[in-house]
Amino acid sequence: MDIKTLITEAHQTAVDHGFWENWGEILCSLPEDLSYTFEDYVRNSCLMLMASELGEACEAIRRGDEANLAEELADVVIRIADFCGWQCIDLEAALIEKMAKNKNRPYMHGKKL
Repeated sequence: MDIKTLITEAHQTAVDHGFWENWGEILCSLPEDLSYTFEDYVRNSCLMLMASELGEACEAIRRGDEANLAEELADVVIRIADFCGWQCIDLEAALIEKMAKNKNRPYMHGKKL
């Protein structure tokens, strides 16, 4: 599956299963001067859900549960894809650009000695 399809399908699945219903209703009902603040709250909430999936992946490692590790990492990717679908982020283009940037960085860049 290519990245654009993953994003489209992950976000549509989340929409179809009601995960975006309340956010949209709440955001649309707020006065315009508060909408930006609330959208930031939703964006940060989504990022924390991604972090919680990473925490579950850490737990799988701690337990030695490789099958669950793969599932939790899949959850991380799905949450990222859903977020990108909501925010209309072209993750594929961003990945290509970032990979090219990383290739040109020095060996062990950013590491403190």
